[in-house]
Amino acid sequence: MRAWITFVGYGVIAILAVWALAHVLPNELALLPPILYGLIVFSSGIGSLLVRKHLEKKNRTAEPDSIEHALAKHAGSDAFTYALVIAVAFGLLLVIEEQFITALEVYGLVALCIALFWIRYAMLRRSVNEDR
Repeated sequence: MRAWITFVGYGVIAILAVWALAHVLPNELALLPPILYGLIVFSSGIGSLLVRKHLEKKNRTAEPDSIEHALAKHAGSDAFTYALVIAVAFGLLLVIEEQFITALEVYGLVALCIALFWIRYAMLRRSVNEDR
């Protein structure tokens, strides 16, 4: 947990530094802050992957036969279900507020997530059947 807190703390510091820099730069260098923000987003994706891999090795959740791995998979599947419910509720809120285009985009993403789940399920099922 300490690794995540440190990582997020450095990310917040970087974002605040770019924000402060954006307010003191002359107009000729107005392109620099968006580039730096993009660099922060890109590096945060790679950094979070590295932190996760580090924690998997430390906590032994990367070993397929470990109880930690089974718990991590179960938590991930539960989180996916909750994320879908939250997205559908958010889409409903958007419909109530008459933001139909945005609600349609949210429901499209939900449908895409569900379709990707079933595609992945079919691929795994096919590989299990071929092994028999």
